[in-house]
Amino acid sequence: MIHAQEPKIVNYEINIDKETDHVKDLKIALITDLHLSVNSNVKLTRKMVEKVNSADPDLVVIAGDIFTSNYGGLRNPEQYSMVYNFMKGI
Repeated sequence: MIHAQEPKIVNYEINIDKETDHVKDLKIALITDLHLSVNSNVKLTRKMVEKVNSADPDLVVIAGDIFTSNYGGLRNPEQYSMVYNFMKGI
């Protein structure tokens, strides 16, 4: 189990037996089950985004539950928008 207050990077190497002329290596960051809610912490969310960016991914995939209720249920939802705008590719 990885706790939201201590995000960790775990690396996996996956080989696909398919040739392509364009892509040799593809680095994907997978983030799941954020469950952002009224109890979420913008500082911890920013820390997670910084960790993702430090891995220098080519693609970021956010899967699972993003919100516990909905975007409007966040305290200061605009702060979360600003944090995620720093994620590469946005």
